[in-house]
Amino acid sequence: MLLKLGARSDVKVDAICAETSGVPTTLPGITVRMNVLQPASAAVADASENRQVIPAHWKTVELPDPARIGAGGDCELIEQIKQDILPLFATRNVEFRANCIPHEPNPAGVRLRAEVLTADQNDTDASARH
Repeated sequence: MLLKLGARSDVKVDAICAETSGVPTTLPGITVRMNVLQPASAAVADASENRQVIPAHWKTVELPDPARIGAGGDCELIEQIKQDILPLFATRNVEFRANCIPHEPNPAGVRLRAEVLTADQNDTDASARH
């Protein structure tokens, strides 16, 4: 999902699962290290941090994939992505629809749709080498 939102391909995700005595943790988590794009005006204003300008475009992304069966069970996950992950990306026109009940599938479905800033394909490979 991070790649779909526009994270560079060298994204690194590590699970935090402090298990004791073989019992699963009640509060698992993750750490994420990733590079994302910001609009050029922000990158140029912050040129002191040696940022490079990469050609990019806005791309519409929808989570979960509407063609996926069983996506109603993703309600809480998509809600957390909207609250905690999406603000890390350059986005516009965000639409979110859900009525999540903890630990229950949502037969009405969940929808997160946004336009995300994505590197032009030719520049994606070049920026990953820097």
